[in-house]
This record gives sequence, C-alpha cells and structure tokens, in this order.
Amino acid sequence: MESADAGIEVRDAIDRLEPDLAELIRTVHWDGFTVAEAARVLDLPSSTATSRYRRAREALRRSLAPDDGAIAREDSDGSHARDLRPAATPTSTPTIHAVGGGHKTAPAG
Repeated sequence: MESADAGIEVRDAIDRLEPDLAELIRTVHWDGFTVAEAARVLDLPSSTATSRYRRAREALRRSLAPDDGAIAREDSDGSHARDLRPAATPTSTPTIHAVGGGHKTAPAG
C-alpha cells in the first residue's frame, strides 16, 4: 500500500502547486511530453517552460522530502530524480531520464 500512498502524496503536492506549474508537470509527466514539446502544446516560450519546470520540480521535491528535511539531489543526467507520476504498480519505481531537450519518464530497470 506504500506505493498507493506515495501516489496520493504526489497528486496532492501537484495540486498545491501554482496552476501554471501544475499544468506543466502534468503535461510532461502524465501526458508524456518533453519540456520542449510541452512548451509548444501550452503555447509557452521554451525558456519559460524550462524555468517553470525547474521551479515546479524544486517545489515538489521540497514538498515530498522526508520529514528529516533531507532533499535528494539529482545528478546532471537526472538519474536521482524522483518520478512525479504515481507508481503504476507497488513493485515499480519509475525515474526521470533526460532525453534530448526535455525529460521522459520510464520505468526503472
């Protein structure tokens, strides 16, 4: 049940974001677009989408950090990033992988 609880926490954290940040996170992580593609879909300049995406991820990271206040940092390739989608199954642990100019989500393997 831990994954279901984590999924609810993630959805709640996204719902608490500013609406424009939440929309971008959903477009990238739930709809499967890269940040560059999401910028076109949402009719945003690429630089605006990129900065909003970084702000949204940092806000979510802070919101979802363990109670001890520790915040996981990601490597430049995004290998330590927390996925922002609810887990599909209790045994899967998806991660975010940098792909070209944006990010794609993929199950960890």
